[in-house]
Amino acid sequence: YTNGSVYSYETVLTGIGDDYTYYFEARDSKYSPATGLPTAEQNGPVVLNSSQATIPIGDSSPITFNTTDVVMDFSDSPGGSVTVINYEKVSQKCDTLALNTYWDITSDMSNGTFLLDLELSYSENDLTAGLKEDMLVPAFYDTTQMKWVLLKDYTRDITANTVTVHNLDHFTEFTLGDQSIFIPLDTIDSLMLSIVDDDLNLRWNNVQAATIYDIFRDTDPYFIADTVYKNVSDTFFTDIGIAADESVDYYYQVRPGNALHNGSVSPSYGLYHLRLSKGFNMVSIPVLSRFNVLDSLFCTQLTGASSPTESDRLYHYNGSYYLDAWKYNGDNKWYGSLKGIDPDKGYWIELKENSPDSVLTFTGKVALGPRTIPLIAGWNMIGSSYPRSVLLEESNIIESGFTGASSPTESDRLYNFYNDIYFDSWLYAPSLTFYGTLTGFEPGKGYWVNLVEGHDSFTWNYILPEVNNKIANNSTAYSATIQKNKSKNKKGNTTVKDKNGLSKSRKFKNKETENSTIKKRLMKKMSERLEEL
Repeated sequence: YTNGSVYSYETVLTGIGDDYTYYFEARDSKYSPATGLPTAEQNGPVVLNSSQATIPIGDSSPITFNTTDVVMDFSDSPGGSVTVINYEKVSQKCDTLALNTYWDITSDMSNGTFLLDLELSYSENDLTAGLKEDMLVPAFYDTTQMKWVLLKDYTRDITANTVTVHNLDHFTEFTLGDQSIFIPLDTIDSLMLSIVDDDLNLRWNNVQAATIYDIFRDTDPYFIADTVYKNVSDTFFTDIGIAADESVDYYYQVRPGNALHNGSVSPSYGLYHLRLSKGFNMVSIPVLSRFNVLDSLFCTQLTGASSPTESDRLYHYNGSYYLDAWKYNGDNKWYGSLKGIDPDKGYWIELKENSPDSVLTFTGKVALGPRTIPLIAGWNMIGSSYPRSVLLEESNIIESGFTGASSPTESDRLYNFYNDIYFDSWLYAPSLTFYGTLTGFEPGKGYWVNLVEGHDSFTWNYILPEVNNKIANNSTAYSATIQKNKSKNKKGNTTVKDKNGLSKSRKFKNKETENSTIKKRLMKKMSERLEEL
C-alpha cells in the first residue's frame, strides 16, 4: 500500500497455463465493504512449470524434476513426495540482480529429516541486465524473517549453467542472483539534519546493496515507523518548507531496502523549536545535537552587540560558579568562559530588552535513555534531553538518591523558572510523594536540583518510561482529584490536603505569595553568583 502497510496472502497455483485473478477489498471495523472499483491491478506470479516426484527412503540416485530445471540427489531421506513449481520472477520478492525465475519446493517430508544436494539450472535468457554468470549465488526465502538468505555451501558451473547447493536439509523458495542483494542491509547509524531557509535537509551514509530508502516522519519523537512518508534512491532528502512552521516539531527515521528485503530503521532524529521571551529563560536542549559549540549551535539565532552588557547572554552554573558567554556582533562569534551547550544540563538564556522574542531551532538525535546525570550536594543546574515530558514519580530520581523529609525545608528540592514564575517541588519522605507546583520534567526547560546540606551526592539514572502521562501545564498546579478536597482556611487561603493530612500549598498565604517568596530567594542567589562574573 502507498502508506507503507503490508498485507500478505499465499496460495499454491498448480494449473500450468491457467490464469488466476484475485481482488483484495478493504473493510472497516464493522465489516462494511469499501466503495468503488479496484484501482491498482498488479500481475501475480506466472507458473512456468511444475513437477512432482516420489523420493525413496535413504540414499537414492539423482532425481530429475522434468521441465523445472531441478535435480535432487538425496543422501538421506525418510521417503515421501516432493513438488517443484517454477515461477516467473515476482517484483516484490526478487531484484534486477536476481534471475527472472525462482523455484518453490514443497514436500510432505518434514524439514530437517532429509539431506540432499540441490542442482538449479538456468538459461542465458534468465539472466537480467547487469547480472553475470560468475556472480550467481543461491539463496532461500526465509518465511519467518520475510527475506532472502544467502546459502554458503554451493558450487557454480558456468559451463553447464548450474549452481548446486550442498547438504540442504529444508525446502522453501530458492533463487539465484548477485551476492550483494542477499547480504543483510546495514542500519543507518546517524542522520545529518540541516536547515536552509525554510527547508530541512536530511543526509545519511550509503548502505551497501540498498536501492531505495524509506523515510518516515511523525510529530511524536518516539513514533513507530510503520507508515512511509517518502522514499528516495539517493542518500539525501529535502523536506521543503517544513521548518517554516515553528509550532510543530518533526522527527524522522530512514530505512534502507531493496526489492528483496528491508533493513532496520535508523534512530529517530528531529528538529525542536525552543520558544524564548525577553529576560531570563531557564532552558535545555531536548535533542542530542551533533554540535555543542555555541557558534555552530546558535548560528545567527540570538542577537549580538558590541559589548557583553548589551548582547543576549548565556549562563550555566557548574556547582561552584557561573560560566557565561556573549555574542559580539562584529564577527558574530561567541566569547566568554562558557564554550558549549551539553546534554542533560540547564542554562539561562537572557534576551535583552531590545531583542525580539525568539524561537530557536535545534536538530539532533532523539535520546532513548537512560541518561546518567551526576548531582552534587548544593545547587545543580540540569535539563532534560528527552523531547517528551516525564513525571517526577516516573523519572527514577527517587530511586537514584533524591532524599525527602517531613517538611519542605529539610527535603531536596526541584525548581523551574518559567514566565517569570518559579515552580518547585519537594519530597515528603513518609510516603515518598512529591508536593508542589512542579509536576515533572518538560522538554526545552532547565531545572535547579538542590540537594540540602547533609544529603549525599548521587548519580541520577534518568529513565524515559515506556508510557508517559502528559504533564499538566505549570499554570494548573493541582489535579482535578485534589481540587475536590480543597477548602478555605480561616484566612481565606486555599489549602489542599492529601490522605496524610499534608497541605499541598505548604502554608503559603496564596500562590502569588508562594511564587514571590521562592523567586526572591532564588533570584537573590542567582544575582550573588552572577556578580562573580
